[in-house]
Amino acid sequence: MAKKSRKKVKKVKSKSKVSSVSVKSSVYVDNKLNRRLGRVGKKYVKGKSNKYTVSKGVSVKSKVGKSKKAKKGVSKPKKSRPIEVGRLDELVNYIKENKLKKILIIGSQRSGTRMATLIISDECKVRAFYEEQYEFLLNYLDFYNKTEEFVVQSPKLTSLSHTIPSDLIIYITRDYDEIKKSADRIGWINEGNDVVERNRTKIEMDKVGLKPDEKKYSWIVKKEFWNKYQKKHIKSRYREIDYTDFYNHRLFLKKEYRDKANNGKGLHWQENTINGYPYPPKL
Repeated sequence: MAKKSRKKVKKVKSKSKVSSVSVKSSVYVDNKLNRRLGRVGKKYVKGKSNKYTVSKGVSVKSKVGKSKKAKKGVSKPKKSRPIEVGRLDELVNYIKENKLKKILIIGSQRSGTRMATLIISDECKVRAFYEEQYEFLLNYLDFYNKTEEFVVQSPKLTSLSHTIPSDLIIYITRDYDEIKKSADRIGWINEGNDVVERNRTKIEMDKVGLKPDEKKYSWIVKKEFWNKYQKKHIKSRYREIDYTDFYNHRLFLKKEYRDKANNGKGLHWQENTINGYPYPPKL
């Protein structure tokens, strides 16, 4: 009987030790938990809740876990964009490092292919050719074989890009609503151009067993064909870059200036690109 009573006394003593540490102390001691919660050396009033008190029903582990998640959320770096949607400087460096001289700029009409051609040509010191200068849809292969280096702008070749040679194909992406606004501004859709481009893409999609939605705009159909089929066959010979990545370049022509130029107060900005882009022309 004496042995049993001793065991009970020991249990009571152990309980009193725990309670004396957590209840009787008026200052948080320096330990791993208190350091994590930032309350070491902080005073507290017994029985009164404060910002350093662990609330009832929340275990120590869950409190520490929350603080860890909060720290991770603050220090977590942003995901970098994939290389095919890299910024302009990354794209230019890639072209220079690999000594790429025959570059094809594609995408939908009104997506900024002309501006992209102008800027990439300037950065890479490779001559630019625009779709008004040559009928690339019919003569691209002959042009490719006869020209040593070029940056060609030809949205019309987008649907054929997986079948023609080049050192690099650059697809210009742009927000669909922005393309629509640009197309409406010049009456591009009303002139029947959208139907022509959609049908051109449809012919190539039919060849590989894909059916486009004929109710969608041509720029949506083109992008769907590009994503579903063309990129897989072009493989490493392509890069994508968004129109907004050109905004900060010194040759980027803001919309306000383009509108003035197109209203007849100076050379049309597209004519300037063909003539060697003497920027900015006086208005």
